[in-house]
This record gives sequence, C-alpha cells and structure tokens, in this order.
Amino acid sequence: MKSRAIYIYGCLLLSFPAFCQQGGQVKNLGDDEVTIIKDYQPVLNDAFKINILPEGDTSTFTQPVLKYKVEAEPMNTAFNITPIKPVKIKEDNIKKLYHGFLKAGYGNYNTPLAEVSFHSLRSKEFDAGIHLKHLSSTGDIKGYGQPDYSQNSIATNGTKYFDKTALTGEVGFNRDVYHFYGYSSPPEMFSKSETRHVMNLFKGNVGFKSTGIDKDKLSYSSGIAFDKFSDNRNSDESFIGISGSGGKRYKDSYISAVTELALMHIDQPLNDRKRTTFKIDPRYTFKKNKFLIAAGANIAYETGDFIDSKLHFYPHANAELQVLSDQITVFAQLSGNLKNNTLVDFSAENSFLDEFTPLLNTSTKMELSGGVTARLSREFIITADASAGRVINQPYYFNFSATDEPVKYTIVYDDANVVHLNAALDYIQAEKSSFGINLKYNSFNNDSIDKPLFTPAFKIGLHGTYVLAEKIYLKSELYYNDLSYAFNMKDGGFTKLDGYVDMNLGVDYRYSKVLSAFVQVNNIGMQKYFQYYNYPSYRLNAMAGITYSFW
Repeated sequence: MKSRAIYIYGCLLLSFPAFCQQGGQVKNLGDDEVTIIKDYQPVLNDAFKINILPEGDTSTFTQPVLKYKVEAEPMNTAFNITPIKPVKIKEDNIKKLYHGFLKAGYGNYNTPLAEVSFHSLRSKEFDAGIHLKHLSSTGDIKGYGQPDYSQNSIATNGTKYFDKTALTGEVGFNRDVYHFYGYSSPPEMFSKSETRHVMNLFKGNVGFKSTGIDKDKLSYSSGIAFDKFSDNRNSDESFIGISGSGGKRYKDSYISAVTELALMHIDQPLNDRKRTTFKIDPRYTFKKNKFLIAAGANIAYETGDFIDSKLHFYPHANAELQVLSDQITVFAQLSGNLKNNTLVDFSAENSFLDEFTPLLNTSTKMELSGGVTARLSREFIITADASAGRVINQPYYFNFSATDEPVKYTIVYDDANVVHLNAALDYIQAEKSSFGINLKYNSFNNDSIDKPLFTPAFKIGLHGTYVLAEKIYLKSELYYNDLSYAFNMKDGGFTKLDGYVDMNLGVDYRYSKVLSAFVQVNNIGMQKYFQYYNYPSYRLNAMAGITYSFW
C-alpha cells in the first residue's frame, strides 16, 4: 500500500504545474529529482487470426463467363527503305575445250600405239567429231606360232540440233588382223599368210529424236543402223536394224513402247542363210515418291532359213523402292528376252573363229533378278544383285582341232539353267582417290555339255586410284579369274585351264593442262595364262607415251 500511495502522490505533483499554468503564471519547477518505483508487468496484446476457411457452399463451382474484346487498331507500317547492295555471284569456271587430242606410245613386243581425235567445240546447233586409232604388236611367244596382231579403226559422228529435236549420224570402219598361233609345233610350220585372219567391219547409223525438256510432252526416237562384216576366210554378214520408240507421261504414270526390226544375211562357205526378227516391248510405269513399278511384256518373232519360225512372249515386271531417303534402293524384276547372235559380236570376243560359225538366237525364257544399292556415306557405295533363269541356246566356244594345225573355234549351243551373282564395294573421295572390289559368280547347269566351256565360275577384282601433288595419278588393278574348261578332241574329254592372277599398274604425270606422260605395265606377275585353249597371253608387257591436247 505504501508504494501505491507514493505513485498517486507523484502523479499529483506532475499534474500540478500544468494546472497552475492554466491559471496564469508559469513557475519554474527547479532542479528537484523525482524517482518513481513500481514493479514491471509485461503485457501481451491479444492476436486475431485471419479466417482462411472458405465461406458458403464449396461443393459446386460455376465458371464465370469471360468476355474478351480486342480493339482493332491499324499497325503503323511506315518505314524507311535502305538500298541493299547486291551479292556478287562468282562466275562458273567453264573448262576450256580443245579441238584435238593425241595419244602416242610404244611398248615391248614392238607395240606402237597412236590415237587421234578431232572434235568441234561447244555449240547449241551442231556437234561433230572424228576418231582414229592404231595398236599393233609383233612380239613372239616361245613355243607357239607368230601372234602378230593389229587393230585399226576410224569413226566419225555428227549431231544437228533443232528447237526440240536432233538428227544424229555415225559412220565407222574397223580393220583387225590376227594370226592363228595356237599350235605347239615349230613356229615355222605355217607362214604368216596361212595363219592370217583379217576382219573388216563397216558400220553406221542415222537417228532422229526429240530433245524437249517438257516431260509432259510426247518423247520419241527412230533410227536405222547397218553393219557389213567380212573376213579373208569367206565369211560375210550383213545386218540392217530399224528401231523406234515413244512415250507419254500422265501425272505419275508413263506409257511407252520400243520396237525393233532386224534383217540379217549370213554367207559362209558351207551355207547361205537369212534371218529376221521383230521385237516390241510395251511398258506401263508408275512412280510415286520413293516407289516405282513397271509392267509390260517383251514380244519377239523370229523367222529365217534353217530355223523354225516362232513367236516369243516374255512377261515383264519390275519394282524399285527407296529406303531411308535415297540411301538404300532395292529392286526386283521378272523378265525375258531374245538376243540376236552375230558374227560381229562373236568375232569381237574371240578372234580365232573357224570358217563356219552357226548362228542361232539365244532366248532367256524367264529370269528372276533382284538387288540392292546402299550408300553408306558420301564416299562408300555397295551394290549387289542376283539372277536366275532358263536359257535356250546358250552359246559356247568349241575348239575342235585334233592335230597340230592351229586350233580354231566354232560355236555350240546348249540349254542351261543359269545363275549370276554380282557384288561390289566402291569408295570415291572426290578426284583424289578411289578404291573398289567386285565379285562375280556364274553357274551354268547345261542339259548336254558337262562343263561350261571357257566360262570361269569366279571373277574377283580390286582397283584403285590415287593422286599425288595434283599432278601424278596412280591407277592399279588386281583381279583373279577362276579355272575354266576346254574340250580336247584328242581324247574326247575336257582340258582344265588353270586360274590366274593378273596385276596392272598405270602412272600418269600431268605436266600441264594439255600435256601429260603415262606408263602402263600389265601382268606384273609375269604369269603365262590361257584365255582360250592353246592361245597363251603375253607375259609382262609395258608401254610408255604422251597425251597432248591442241587447238
């Protein structure tokens, strides 16, 4: 109670001056000290929590209707135009052309080479050229007859361009001379004139075709070709071929047809015969995006002396599909065809034919094929294909000499089931380097002949090029030919021709854009192999020379 009285008393004293001041005169309180003593009582104000619980019924919810309104206001498009400086496109570096080209060289076995070409330059109205070539050799092959040979050719061609068409023409003459050196007795047994085989071929063609770039317009072509073959052993063959084709595109479809009429006259010592074939190949092709399909037929009719007139009908169908963009393309085909066999084709492949060579057409009755092309990268490409079919009158070279006379060949025919396999891997790095490997497999299951004569089962090849310092170009080839068989008239059996490996190497030194030098070396392994029975090839042979472009 004492402390309480002191507290009241103090308050009265503090309020007294204010009361007095209201009354009038203000007095000075002086220097008196006042001490107030009381107990400390802490006080906590009441807290009022915010009510976060929703009010009303929350079991349902109604979405309010929202209304938007966009006021149309034109955009201010005013701007100042600043001229843009045009980009200068670099002019294409058009490669300079020269009218003339010369290639000359000389090799062992006394082998000269001369080749000359002369051609017109770029023109939208006319194109023409002429080409001449000579290659010969007078080398010896120990233990055999004289294998001298020469190859000579001259050809000229021209094209006249119109607005949407072009007229083309070509005339040429080949004169090849070989010797029947396939005998093992002393080379002096026969003179060169007795073993000499001269083959002349005069050929030409005239054609007319459309050249318009509009794919929706009718495209067409027509032409006539002729061959006149003769040799110094009384063999003569005349050939005239008349052909025509046309096609029209309709949206994603293309309808076309190809026709050909072939007239032949073969005159040999033992017979004189004529032969005619007519072919027509209609096609319907549909292409959409990455898929292509074609259907049609190959129709052929043959007639002539010593053959039965016959109409051949071969259905044709093929399909292509691009997978993974354009990286992989697969295809399949079912087809057949009739092939005209000629003295020109056989003589170009085998120069040692006899005076009598029977000629029959070869019919592939039905062939099923398929394959794939895969681009692994910009440099690597893989291709593979396979085919199987039934062939009527498959031709083989048949050697029938039973004495020491030079071996000569004729043609025998047999029906066969044929299988072909091909595979290749190619690496191409612009113009600097390239590499490739290829494999071929052939299987001939003949009806009558036990062995496919002069037809190896396997062929494997490697090839490559490389550029050094942009001036030296290296080119190499390495290939293997499997063994083959020839018929031996002496014992009535088959003679095995061993397989062989052949390696070739070429070097070109390009001194300038117009002048270069080359060296070519063939059969580096110096192997003695036989492409045909009793006809060995040269061993190591090499040639060096120059090439020159002028005018």
